[in-house]
Amino acid sequence: MRLCLLLAFCSATLPAQEWNILFDGHNVAAWRTATGDEFPSSSWEVKDGWLQTIPSPLFAQDLWTREKYRNFELEFEWRVDAKGNSGVKYLIQAWLHGKQVNGRPVVGKPFEKMSLTELTPADGAFEYTVGSEYQLIEEESLPASMGPVQRTGALYGIFPPLRPAGTRTGEIHLSRLLVKGNHVEHWLDGQLLLAYEIGSGQWVEGMKASGRTAAKLMQTMERQTPIALQHHSSRVAFRKLRVRPLQN
Repeated sequence: MRLCLLLAFCSATLPAQEWNILFDGHNVAAWRTATGDEFPSSSWEVKDGWLQTIPSPLFAQDLWTREKYRNFELEFEWRVDAKGNSGVKYLIQAWLHGKQVNGRPVVGKPFEKMSLTELTPADGAFEYTVGSEYQLIEEESLPASMGPVQRTGALYGIFPPLRPAGTRTGEIHLSRLLVKGNHVEHWLDGQLLLAYEIGSGQWVEGMKASGRTAAKLMQTMERQTPIALQHHSSRVAFRKLRVRPLQN
């Protein structure tokens, strides 16, 4: 009993980790691109307190945090337009450049830059982040071809959420992402949508099934990485982004 009381006292007196503000409605200093140090103002903009994508730019670039995180808790509010699709990526392993060729995306090799001269809107050029993805999508007009592992709250392409989120155009949602050791949680509006363990049998099989690139990268997976906001050509907006490091 005395030991329990002592442990409780010690826990109560430990200082809480401070939240680091990633976006306060104005300042974008925490963000860069995968391949550069600048904020990509041709792909993203700040409007009415929201950090939002510019739909269908000449070159769609994801946002990367300047800082790297290993164990962390991330919170953010977000909304999407009709048919909006995006994601928050973590445990980032690489970036790829690509563009549309005959209506299909074609990507280069990891960390290989493509020529950005004479791009046209028809090229659909993009900078793609390879990592784990907390999927964000407008589900009201979700195509029939998209399955449970592509719904809001999924670990994209690997694990589905526990239940459909039913996200709709313009609705504001609060998401929470927790990464602590091998344990990961995806939350939406105060409800747990997904929990999984990195390295578990299910995780290994899911990574292998998702493609050769993911299967190869997981063998030497980098654990301390930036966090990224995906630009998927459609309109998506974020605000009240904050993160705090956690002890493992």
